[in-house]
Amino acid sequence: MDGKHLRGQQTHWMKSCRAGRFVPKGGAVFPGSLLFLQSFSTICLAPRFVFVLTFVPLLKKMLFMKKVTIYTDGACSGNPGPGGYGVILEYEKQTKELSAGFADTTNNRMELMAVIAGLSALTEPCDVTVVTDSRYIVDAIQKGWVLKWEKNDWMRNKKEKALNVDLWKKLLVLVNTHRVMFAWVRGHNHHPQNERCDRLAVTAAAQPDLVEDIREH
Repeated sequence: MDGKHLRGQQTHWMKSCRAGRFVPKGGAVFPGSLLFLQSFSTICLAPRFVFVLTFVPLLKKMLFMKKVTIYTDGACSGNPGPGGYGVILEYEKQTKELSAGFADTTNNRMELMAVIAGLSALTEPCDVTVVTDSRYIVDAIQKGWVLKWEKNDWMRNKKEKALNVDLWKKLLVLVNTHRVMFAWVRGHNHHPQNERCDRLAVTAAAQPDLVEDIREH
């Protein structure tokens, strides 16, 4: 191939790159997360036309994320009434426990707060498995209910508003930050971490002078 032909072909490929024919537009969705890449760029290097995508460093970071397991549970006496949550974070051989209690709350709010507290404790994007006995959370995430509520201005249907919108909004932000998978376990079924989270939640709910669970609108 002579130099003139090579330069002409190189120009064609460069124009194609700038036109976006070899670069997907609109971003990419990585399985297991809601992380979107907003733009891509391509560098064409002659004569082999090596394409270097700007998302490679991010993709590499995602592939080597720390794998964390978060166990959560919520408890409430009266529903509504005093409640609490318990969380266990496990990373390799490290374990951390979290708990807090609130006055005049509900069981579902405590379940949501437990997941929020666990994800908020992470200091960098991680590959997370959240283990919970809350069907409310697992079904809303896995069946896409919460995204439908959000799309419909937080309405469950034409007449009913979705509940706990303030907490769902916080949770969706955190799910966007990490790569999160939700796993359901049956409560009170001799699962060690689930049982421990339950004890943490019940103990937190029984503390005196509980703070108010302030609903944000």
